[in-house]
Amino acid sequence: MKAKKLTALLLCILTAFVLMAVSASAADEIGPCEHGENFWEWKHTPQTCTSAGESRRVCTYTDEAGNVCGKIIAIEEIPAHNFKVVYTGKTATCTEQGYEVIYCDWCSTLENRNTPIDPKNHSFDGKEEIIKEATCKETGEKTVQCSREGCNEKKNVIIPVDSTKHTPKADIEPEIIPPTCFVDGAEKYVCAVCDKVYSVPVPTHSDYKTNPDKYHIVETKEATCAQAPSVKYSCNECGTSFTVVTGEKDPDAHDYTDESLWTYTEGATCKEPGKIIKKCKNYTGHRIEVEYAPHVFEGFEIITEQPKCEKIDGETVFTPGKKSVKCIYCTATETQTVTDTHSFNDWVITGSCKEGGTAVRTCHCGDVREETSFKAGTHLNYTYDPDNIVYPTCLNDGYLLIACKEKNCGVTARVFLPELDSKGSHTPGEWVVAEKATCEKSGIRELHCDICDTVTEKVVIPQLSHSCLILKKGIDATCDTDGITDHLYCTECGTDFEQKVIPALGHKFVEQFTPDEGSVRICERCNKYEIISGGETVTCNCLCHNSNGLAKTIWKFITFFFKIFGMNQECKCGTVHY
Repeated sequence: MKAKKLTALLLCILTAFVLMAVSASAADEIGPCEHGENFWEWKHTPQTCTSAGESRRVCTYTDEAGNVCGKIIAIEEIPAHNFKVVYTGKTATCTEQGYEVIYCDWCSTLENRNTPIDPKNHSFDGKEEIIKEATCKETGEKTVQCSREGCNEKKNVIIPVDSTKHTPKADIEPEIIPPTCFVDGAEKYVCAVCDKVYSVPVPTHSDYKTNPDKYHIVETKEATCAQAPSVKYSCNECGTSFTVVTGEKDPDAHDYTDESLWTYTEGATCKEPGKIIKKCKNYTGHRIEVEYAPHVFEGFEIITEQPKCEKIDGETVFTPGKKSVKCIYCTATETQTVTDTHSFNDWVITGSCKEGGTAVRTCHCGDVREETSFKAGTHLNYTYDPDNIVYPTCLNDGYLLIACKEKNCGVTARVFLPELDSKGSHTPGEWVVAEKATCEKSGIRELHCDICDTVTEKVVIPQLSHSCLILKKGIDATCDTDGITDHLYCTECGTDFEQKVIPALGHKFVEQFTPDEGSVRICERCNKYEIISGGETVTCNCLCHNSNGLAKTIWKFITFFFKIFGMNQECKCGTVHY
């Protein structure tokens, strides 16, 4: 038995030397050869989502016997996956680093390496506050604030000496050289700081304020979105015209009143609103969108003011009346004019409303006369109030409430007209989300009637499931050590699931058997072996249980040869080796 163990150990050592030799042989193939640059080519092994790829620069020279050189001058590894899409897990600030989450286009795997983003330096080009002005001899000082969003850091900055910033002496009058219409003038001062004489130019025609009689105003322009306010002057002496800007542009002074520059959405109604795109007439690059809902007044109509038709000096004269017309899409009404219509007097009745009879009426102009007979219960002369019109709903008919004008009648009635008939049912419109579904609760979707907006149907929108990005990969808990959960961010509801500690699992000893040395128990999670002998627990320290990386590798070789030679001895703790 000892001979078999020794043979297996020697074979393991021999295999290790063979692998080292092969590795050394491969290494000898890397490096330049004598065949020159013309034969070097890149050979690529593409990466996958489970394994890295590789690019090799190989010499492809082939001799007369067909032998390929095959030497390698460079090897570049291509990492697994195809990480292209980048999510910002945390935005870098001026003082703190952020990180990115990389997303594989092929398999949707998130890269958990949390690529760091270098924090940005402060950008001190924001708001300034002058502490001390610079002069012609001394520097000044100011504070400058960082312009990056969310950062209030400030720093002090020296203002360089400004040789043009002089302070005139108060007790010395300046020498004034007045300008002409063609030559600039000047005002000469003595600086109270450096005693230097300096000049302040006085441009031609700059005296339009102090010498108003010399000029007259040609044109005044108000501020608009496209131009600043200005005044155009003309010199009475030389005729030169010049414009003085008196303020700044007004970004809100747009003028959208030119309807020729408006564009409408075609086919819009009060139930299907459209838009008007209005262009500013001062600068057509400025435009706004205004929603509008035009009514279509072609529905039920009723006379609200009777037109007149009468004879004046022998000629028929029509006086227009008014009528109320309903929109065919909603209950809105519009007043329209009624023209060229005969206006009749009340019916002259022979009989009564209760018994029936005959009736005659004539137009105010006297040219038209109408006769009719009527049955009992018919009311020909009646009044109505347009405010008493009950318009139809989707389920109920509308009607006109009238009152008979005949003496001793006083009957009121509802007049049902075809134009006021209901459709008898709701007209399905659009589904509207009344409550959005979230990751915490379900939502509600409602079907509204297109005519009256009544809710005719409700449907529950299923609760959403969290759809999370892994911002930071967690660590699994083991039998002996605590773990930590993944740091997740839900892209649906914005919930940030911070990392939490996962308590150590503890050993779970599920197998027990008794070798000669004593009782043995084994953890099914981590394969920890414990020998209980004489009431004491002793951990098995044989090579086959060693967690050291080198020991594990050696044991793999030994196990391989054990299998070849059919050797499967038990460890001293009582477990078989494979």
